[in-house]
Amino acid sequence: MDPLSVTASIVGLLGAAGKVAGVLGPLLSTWTDAPRLIRPIQSEVVAAKITLLALQRLLGDLSNISTSRATLIGVDDLITVFMDGVLVFSDLESLVLSLGPGNGGNGDMSLRARVKWVQKESDFAAVLTRLQGFKGSMSLILNILQWYLLRHLYES
Repeated sequence: MDPLSVTASIVGLLGAAGKVAGVLGPLLSTWTDAPRLIRPIQSEVVAAKITLLALQRLLGDLSNISTSRATLIGVDDLITVFMDGVLVFSDLESLVLSLGPGNGGNGDMSLRARVKWVQKESDFAAVLTRLQGFKGSMSLILNILQWYLLRHLYES
């Protein structure tokens, strides 16, 4: 995976996470009795964004990464994790947007919005589990690269 693809993948995932967070944030602040899954999904989206930003900073200049560091994470592994992230955020975005605009704008969930959430609660729960897995994979990649950098800092 070339450096431009890695950077583009991270930027794309950050954009998708930002879009989902941009929809969920207002829902949390306006719905006084929001469904229980909104908060954990919002938290995982924010945590995934933080992890992606840290990874982006760490990989900011891929041309200066040594060969041994670059081979710590296999290209196929990166492709798999990034693709999983794209699919998770795509599914989550579709679910969130399917609730329709303006639900709960007055501070209370409309009956229609409540029904939509109830109908899709198992879908949201499944996406939450996948989102947690994606975030865990990204965190592991970040930890491996950070460990390598710290190890070499102390050896120098």
